Amino acid sequence: WSLPEFGLAAAALLLVAIGLGWLAIENRKLSHELSALQTDRANQLRKQEELEQQVAQLKLTAPSPAPLPIVPPLPDAPTQNDDLLAINLHSGDRSGGDENTFELPSGKRRLRLNIKLDFKPLELLCNVTLHTPDGAKIERRKLLARKIQQGGFYVLTDFTTTQLKAGKYEAVATATDDDNKEPVTVQYPFNLKSSGRP
Repeated sequence: WSLPEFGLAAAALLLVAIGLGWLAIENRKLSHELSALQTDRANQLRKQEELEQQVAQLKLTAPSPAPLPIVPPLPDAPTQNDDLLAINLHSGDRSGGDENTFELPSGKRRLRLNIKLDFKPLELLCNVTLHTPDGAKIERRKLLARKIQQGGFYVLTDFTTTQLKAGKYEAVATATDDDNKEPVTVQYPFNLKSSGRP
């Protein structure tokens, strides 16, 4: 071989050796990165399995929620207070006629109203105003409505400072409809008549 040919061959071998060395280094880097990614993935899967097991364990140990009580709209609901008269009012009870007349036994001096709403109040908040035969107006604000399964929404409130007597009353419920965000006012007139019996 002549000297120039030998020099070219040596240069080519040197370039090949450098290229192979660079490829080996890059291959080692990529292998290390791939190994790190696989380790991270395995750790993530292990943590996810642990979380799923914890959630499953919590579901097994958590007590089941108690069912909501059903409050039927009876004209005279029972009460624990001897001097408390409990009345349920419905959306259809607005004429103030005989069907909205309730007996006022002697000894009943305070009023409890359970009002059924035709709509879902925004944030379940409702105001109720009671108009008495004397022209008094008693307000109860920011009352919490309750969802009674399929029975709709009810608002329960006591008027403990009102001395009951026979005459015409009216309960007015005001709230914002959760569906259309419009204010709603519903009137529930009713009558109390003396029964003469305790």
